[in-house]
Amino acid sequence: MPKFDSWQLNSLTTRPHERHWKKKLMFSRFSWMSRTMLEMTIAVVEQSIKTIETTLGEAKKKTIEVVDEANTSNKKRPISAPAREGTIG
Repeated sequence: MPKFDSWQLNSLTTRPHERHWKKKLMFSRFSWMSRTMLEMTIAVVEQSIKTIETTLGEAKKKTIEVVDEANTSNKKRPISAPAREGTIG
């Protein structure tokens, strides 16, 4: 097994072929934790990453929808028309 410094551990990605080395390295670094506890921790972190990615993806889609809607409504409204009721155009 290759030796890693802590900065290299942080830079490792979670691609499938690298997970094995990352887990093996973490087991050696965190020998005070039980293997089961560490595997559960890794699973929770991976699930959290998936949740964050999903949330960011949904937020990006919503942002695109709002921008598209704003662009569409701007094209339909004459320039001299007010943007909303109660505003001066």
